Amino acid sequence: MDHPEKLLGDNPLFEGISPFIPMSKLPAALLREPLANIPWQSIEPELREPFLGLHTEHFYPTHDSMEIVASIQASMRASLMRRNPLAPQEQRRINQLALLDANVRPDVLQSLASPASGGIVAAETGAGKTTVLRRALELIAPEQVILHGHSVACGWSRMIQISYLYVDLPSNGSRGGLITRILGAVDAILGTDYVGKHQRLRNIDQSLLLTMKVLSIHRVGLLVLDEGQQDNFDECAWQREFVLFFLCLMNLGIPIVLSGHPMAFTNLENVAQVMRRFSDIGFFEIPRAMRGDESWWRDALVPGVMGFNLCESIEDAEAIRQKSQAATGGIPGLFAARWVESQRIALRRGGAKAELRPLDFEIAGKSPRCIALEKMAQWLGAGTPAGSGYTDLARRSSPEPDSANETAASAAVAAKASPANSPADRLNVNRALKKLVDQEKRDVAKRTARLQKSKELLKKLSPEDLRNSQGTLEIFAGLAAAQQELFNREG
Repeated sequence: MDHPEKLLGDNPLFEGISPFIPMSKLPAALLREPLANIPWQSIEPELREPFLGLHTEHFYPTHDSMEIVASIQASMRASLMRRNPLAPQEQRRINQLALLDANVRPDVLQSLASPASGGIVAAETGAGKTTVLRRALELIAPEQVILHGHSVACGWSRMIQISYLYVDLPSNGSRGGLITRILGAVDAILGTDYVGKHQRLRNIDQSLLLTMKVLSIHRVGLLVLDEGQQDNFDECAWQREFVLFFLCLMNLGIPIVLSGHPMAFTNLENVAQVMRRFSDIGFFEIPRAMRGDESWWRDALVPGVMGFNLCESIEDAEAIRQKSQAATGGIPGLFAARWVESQRIALRRGGAKAELRPLDFEIAGKSPRCIALEKMAQWLGAGTPAGSGYTDLARRSSPEPDSANETAASAAVAAKASPANSPADRLNVNRALKKLVDQEKRDVAKRTARLQKSKELLKKLSPEDLRNSQGTLEIFAGLAAAQQELFNREG
């Protein structure tokens, strides 16, 4: 049976959803090889270079990616099953929701509950989280928009179903920006003007309610909120309201996946109630390979990426595999970029056939397309002190110091352990120490500026507006029950 859920009865919401894919068949279903049906061997190597652009469509599944896809599939299908429009109680629920206003009483909300699940996908840049999520949605819901005609049984003259919605969190961390992003994504695929309606509303409560109605009425199967960062989510002034809003949507039947940098979810990880709800789909942390012999990297990721190949032969594939982690810092995106560049070098050599050599992989690191990536990989592998490299690549095993004094102390200890042997060496140590302290001061200044900006934003709301907004969200987030306090922060 394509849709096991139909054992419970027919459900029109599954019409545009792929048949259920069991775990045993997921690897074959996820695998995508764009070069498989292209006779690239029939043309000269130099003419194959345009096909390198197809590497973004190449997908080789790993264990982590299959777990994410399987969990998303289960969440979407469970939500659609619960929201079967043929069920009279579901028809009443949607009609009630469509007629709600911002002054809804808590007792009215009990009939609107249709709890959905939430999840988090956290990874540093280049780990492939967005690629996995996009591939999951393409596979599970190949039709993003599904048109349903007149149905007396469902109680509609026409309904446009959105199987999923993919939205980036606003860079400014504002509630208005979030609402505009979500409604704008709906407008982009349906040709509607929900953003215009939002802009004409008098207050944020009405806009939040509009967003809940739009996503519910269009039976959105999954809302993905990507590009979560430390500054636009974890440190934003409205994080508490964001989370309450997400809980509202989940309680009204919309599954949510938050995706972003691990530092975007630092505060959420400390709130048991929130983590419980966002563990229904799963809290997935996609790693980078810290060693070249990690099985997921050596046996799955690297061979999978190397499967995208426009060369007839590889001189020593094993030598490239052995260098792969050290050359790219164990970051999947960096290895993929370097592998493509290696092929570019091999193809440009010309000849009747192309052979990719380990030297090509070595040279690729110095090309304009990879030189910055090699610098990143070297920083990750050389043990450079934290704070002197990339702010979005954290050394999870050695936490960053909390202050410039701790940074200086750490550097001083390191210098004492390896005493300088000459005045020039001591000068270099002092310069490195000053660089660390200066970098930490700049980071502190940035955090202070963000905090001040958040405080100024909060001052623009009157106490009454702030109380009303939080009260409405808490009612929706908790439905008939009182929502416990999510964050106990001072100030």
